[in-house]
Amino acid sequence: MDHEEIRQHTEEMEWIRRHEADELVEALMEQYGSDLKKLAFSYVKDWGKAEDISQDVFVICYKKIKMFRGDSALKTWLYRITVNRCKDWMKSWPFRHIRVGWPKFMREKVGISPSPEGEFLRRNENQLLADKVMALPLKYKEVIVLHYYSGLKSEEIGESLGQNVKTVRTRLRRARGLLRKMYEEEAEGNGR
Repeated sequence: MDHEEIRQHTEEMEWIRRHEADELVEALMEQYGSDLKKLAFSYVKDWGKAEDISQDVFVICYKKIKMFRGDSALKTWLYRITVNRCKDWMKSWPFRHIRVGWPKFMREKVGISPSPEGEFLRRNENQLLADKVMALPLKYKEVIVLHYYSGLKSEEIGESLGQNVKTVRTRLRRARGLLRKMYEEEAEGNGR
């Protein structure tokens, strides 16, 4: 750990010590709730189930926050709980036997509005990319989502998934290669 990480870790541990569990969880829900729900959706592809999983994560957090040892950052700990809950759900009977359509993965970001034509093209490109990411095998999809969408570093992804950092970097490289190949095959199919 560098000096900044040590300082941040110390501040997190002090913050946990000074506050009650309900205050801590409320603050964590406000800060990470949306990100955890999006992360869960990237696994289960159902917004309702993603909401349920993210709520389960905060129930677990409420019960265990005072036992948090600080082996990782709170954000990483919450991501790991979320990933584990998603994997548990994906092993369950309902997930394996009941298929429900899933809505769009990407949500529009607030910003300057382009022309209607430009907006249409941007949305279409975002949806195409999201569809390609969602089509990746799970081990590649999860690292892409955690790195590019959630903004985690390779080390944080490794902690969240219980993987070696080199494994994470290899999976990121292979996932990018698979996405590139999907785009190239699509371009060849369209005669570009």
